Amino acid sequence: MTENPLVSVVVPTYDRPEVVRAVDSVLEQSYEPIELLVVDDCSPTPAADLLGSRTGIDRVSCLRHETNRGGNAARNTGIEAATGSYLAFLDDDDEWAPEKVERQVRALRASGAGFAYSGVRNVDGEGRTLAIRSRRIEGQVTERLLYGNFIGTFSCVMVRAAAIERVGLPDERLPCWQDWEFYLRLSRVYEASAVPEPLVIRHNEPTGQISRGFVEKREVAYPFLRETIERTAASEGRLGRRKALAALDYQLRYAALANGAYADSRRSLLRSVRRYPFEPGVYPYLLAALGGRRVHPVARRYKRALVDRLS
Repeated sequence: MTENPLVSVVVPTYDRPEVVRAVDSVLEQSYEPIELLVVDDCSPTPAADLLGSRTGIDRVSCLRHETNRGGNAARNTGIEAATGSYLAFLDDDDEWAPEKVERQVRALRASGAGFAYSGVRNVDGEGRTLAIRSRRIEGQVTERLLYGNFIGTFSCVMVRAAAIERVGLPDERLPCWQDWEFYLRLSRVYEASAVPEPLVIRHNEPTGQISRGFVEKREVAYPFLRETIERTAASEGRLGRRKALAALDYQLRYAALANGAYADSRRSLLRSVRRYPFEPGVYPYLLAALGGRRVHPVARRYKRALVDRLS
């Protein structure tokens, strides 16, 4: 084995004290060498003030935008400043298990894949485990990504720098689903490697921005992703294309139901059923959209039971 390649870790942040926890989880990694790039998207309290002496460590650089430009712009600033052979991303409210970087570097070197992803443990505000997501899908994954972002958050992913140079940066025009669109582009050129263990800890805490997020998802991200998916699914045949578009409609319903936007959810789910009526997981949520707030929790429990039975 040659010496370990440099891994650049990019942490975009805006006005989150939790960035200290995220940064500490990078500094505690078992792997060397790592360069850590914290990109402050013009927080009211500068991230450098929160991080204190950590920014004086040779491994840590804190970059700051003069205006607020959004999470993807901050991530891209970090990518453009990175010098590592591999890049890994960590959202400012997530954290990593100490072996995360080491395990993903090992997976990429062994497989020759262009990018790797790991499992995720979702926890509540008290640190109690809510769910563990672990996937073993790897190799050519474009077809599977057409039916939903099974990889998950940017915090799960490590990418070869050469792969980003080839496929381009995450798209700053997207207010959400940037990760899904980026993975689709990567997957058309490169294979994926899976590290199924839950090496990312994701903190599920309310952000207070659900309503704004839903409108952006419906008005901006949905038409953008629809065009991308239609173009990518062109080789999958008529049924494959319909299934992919149905999956996108199905994804939109999450934000609609979380907002109590039951009319929007009904429209999305009915489109999904018309395009591809063979997905059983759609129907509990269609029931919730039709029944409103009282039915929604019942439908969620039924969906979980259905998934458990089919898995």
